[in-house]
Amino acid sequence: MRIEIRARIHPSESPEKVMAAVNNVAPDIYRIDMRPDEVVCKAGVLTAERIVDTAIARRAFPALIRLLERGKHKKGYDLLLNRQAAFVGRINLCENAEESPLGPIVMTFDSAYVEELILEYERKGFNHKR
Repeated sequence: MRIEIRARIHPSESPEKVMAAVNNVAPDIYRIDMRPDEVVCKAGVLTAERIVDTAIARRAFPALIRLLERGKHKKGYDLLLNRQAAFVGRINLCENAEESPLGPIVMTFDSAYVEELILEYERKGFNHKR
């Protein structure tokens, strides 16, 4: 299970604050690439579980799956998180990039993981197509 995480760094922003926001939503980052205008990280299953568990606790699992399906592309599934919320330790899903004024945190999930996630939670009685 691999998640790629990207967050743009604007010239007026502190790279440390952008990284802090990413760390707040991704507890198991194992690789960090700080670029002048972007931070790119790799994370694993703990991050995925945190996103899913938060969505379930907030009764937003159907929205999570809908947003992942909307973000499907050949490399995987993109999910957008509000960066300002992440900075204060909250996981807020975004429908589009404009919902996060400084730009979202973009998480790209493995295709196999998302497909298994959907099947697993459907077996447990969740219906993401409501």
